[in-house]
Amino acid sequence: MTAAAPRLVEAEDTSLDMIAPFLEPIRPLLYAEDISEIMINPNGKVFYEQDGELLECCWLRAPLDQDDLIEAGKAIARPALDFGLHHPIVDAILPDGSRVAAMYPGCAVGGVGLTIRKFRRNWFSVDELVANGMLAPEAADILRAAIRDGRNILLSGGTGTGKTTVQKALIDCVPDNERLVIIEDSPELKIDRANAFRCVAQREVWGANDKLIAAGVTLRTLVKASLRHRPDRIVIGEVRDAEAFDLVDAMNTGHRGSISTIHANSPRQALSRLASLSLRARLEMRYADLLLEVGHVVEIVAQIERVGPRRRVAAIDEVRGYNPERGRFRMKRVWGGV
Repeated sequence: MTAAAPRLVEAEDTSLDMIAPFLEPIRPLLYAEDISEIMINPNGKVFYEQDGELLECCWLRAPLDQDDLIEAGKAIARPALDFGLHHPIVDAILPDGSRVAAMYPGCAVGGVGLTIRKFRRNWFSVDELVANGMLAPEAADILRAAIRDGRNILLSGGTGTGKTTVQKALIDCVPDNERLVIIEDSPELKIDRANAFRCVAQREVWGANDKLIAAGVTLRTLVKASLRHRPDRIVIGEVRDAEAFDLVDAMNTGHRGSISTIHANSPRQALSRLASLSLRARLEMRYADLLLEVGHVVEIVAQIERVGPRRRVAAIDEVRGYNPERGRFRMKRVWGGV
């Protein structure tokens, strides 16, 4: 499929400059504002996502040079690491928020694998999401009302469906007099408000002779620590592990109005997954008790889907508790679906 010409970012320096010299043949992809992700496969094929569509870079005359790819991996590795046989996997966050993952040959079969997820500079408001068809006007009204009323919202969807896009638009609807604590695995959200406390998880960093240079800090640790910083609302970029328990516990003890995302294919699955992830933190608890608690604290689940390049909020459910006798969450579809 023929792709539209990339829209270049003008007069704006980015952290991608540190790897651009090693990726000269695909430099236009690095600086195009409508390209969100670049994937360099070990077989030399290059793919990219442009305006939500996955395309192959067919205009390359030859595969990218393997030595250049290794040097790119070294450039994004922390100074203490040497991207190579001893450190074959690198996952780094650049200063501008772009994320680069590299895998060395041996782990990556056939050559170096490199994936670049570029930091998004342009975010949409709720009104803009309505205008571009991602959010129906009725759905926007329901979600705005849920924000106003301080209801706990869970945004559910698969990879690349636009959960973070909707989350950012909803965060911007929170009144300015409320204090937000934003907790992310990587600093993806752009928060333009004075009273926001942002926290980002930190991976362990090891240097030569297995010397620990920087301790790891998990999302769960950040959620627990954030409670001491007087949040009105707690926002987790994506709930993916045991931090689910601390989020549920916080919602159950007065911290209402959470706007968090989770990877799931339906609203019911989103709630079940939240309970399952919570179980990782408290193995002594009964799963049935966690289901009851999740049904008690989560009030709205919005399901987001992607069909081809199109992303949209497909359904919104109101959660009315968990019925242990039937083994099902009580839910009412308030918008969309069938």
